[in-house]
Amino acid sequence: MQTSVLVTCPDYDRMTRYLSAWADKFIEQAQSQGHDVYILKETNANKAKFQGMVKKTKPKVIFINGHGDKDRIAGQDHKIIVDFKSASIFKEAMVYAVSCKSAQILGAQAVALGAKGYVGYTQDFILVSQPGKTAHPKDDKTAALFLDPSNQVISVITKGHSAKDAVKKGKNAFGHSITAALNSDVQSDDDKYIPYLMWDRQFLTAC
Repeated sequence: MQTSVLVTCPDYDRMTRYLSAWADKFIEQAQSQGHDVYILKETNANKAKFQGMVKKTKPKVIFINGHGDKDRIAGQDHKIIVDFKSASIFKEAMVYAVSCKSAQILGAQAVALGAKGYVGYTQDFILVSQPGKTAHPKDDKTAALFLDPSNQVISVITKGHSAKDAVKKGKNAFGHSITAALNSDVQSDDDKYIPYLMWDRQFLTAC
């Protein structure tokens, strides 16, 4: 089933650089599958362009990346692009937000105002990366433990599955990362990341 997807890709610090780089992996996959993907990169990931693009294209899926809090999510340069008061922008869409805590209040408000579903995190989203890979986030095997499961979530949503199904898939994927970290060799020392992977898995939530 083909669908339309809107993706925000801010890029101004380590976290947003990684989120956007791995969003690119999803975008490439989605485009190869025939989905219509609209992308707001860097300075284009701002409130006016985000809300304008939603109104213009009416995407069925919204994949939003950026720093956030319980009732808001930021785009480029930490500027808010959606908050509790504007949550109706998600009406009729399925949303996945890789943003700290936004599933606490914003997600519930979005669903109350007509979103078909909202998947996010009720606490901080933790991402561990390798210091030497900042310039090449897609090659960071440590970050992959965290962001491969995240990409599984949005992939499931784009295929038309429910928010609950996406969370189930994401938690299973985090479980695979935990197993991989547990079985890692001594040199990689990935087992020290297990508590953070368990954290992300625990707080991945469907509203």
